[in-house]
Amino acid sequence: MAKTLIVVSPDDNNVHLFDKFTAQFKKLKGKFDVVFLISKRNYKYFMKLTETKFKVLKNSEECLKELEQAISNKNLAREYFITNKNYDHILFLDSDMILPRNILVKLLEKDKEIITAAYLNFMIIAGEKIFAPPIYKVSEHEGFLNLLRPEALIQEMMIEVGAAALSCCLVKRDVIERVSFRKPYKVLSESISFFEDAVKKLGFKAWVDTSIQCYRQPFPDSDKRNRAFVLEKVEEN
Repeated sequence: MAKTLIVVSPDDNNVHLFDKFTAQFKKLKGKFDVVFLISKRNYKYFMKLTETKFKVLKNSEECLKELEQAISNKNLAREYFITNKNYDHILFLDSDMILPRNILVKLLEKDKEIITAAYLNFMIIAGEKIFAPPIYKVSEHEGFLNLLRPEALIQEMMIEVGAAALSCCLVKRDVIERVSFRKPYKVLSESISFFEDAVKKLGFKAWVDTSIQCYRQPFPDSDKRNRAFVLEKVEEN
């Protein structure tokens, strides 16, 4: 089985989930290493990591804007991945994602250049609050992307996509070696510009498998608001 580098982008707002999140890696199936991307914006999370044996990639570049910091962090992870030739894939992961133990194996089995798990997120698009998968399907009009609706996750299927958040997304080495992270032209997301370059410009194929699901937990365990993010199939794992 191929070895995967799991790159976690921590957020100090997720410190409440630290023990639960990191404990998942003891149960996760597959061959992988885990590394946490740390900048000065993640001081609280870094202090928690000092009590563990997890590998940390410290980014010495301090950016004023959150987007610029995210780009810098991901390029640091990209350089680390490219340098370490024993990894065939990289899994980008946010620090509030709850995973079924077989998720990595299932993603690898699909053998896709780029593949994201299915999950729900709370987003603000054009000033409107939307609860949907942060995954975009290519529309019939060339150059346009349509946000997937939550109903798209009900039926198990593979859907070719034009872009997605990099919150639980597996990418092959060939893609990472050819695509770096840059500031987007229009949207406020480094993940969208990554897909623009990988999919639209270079022709790599990106997919979501709706049968491979995980969920976010943005609030402490006792907070009932978490229920809105939980997909039924994930609870069964």
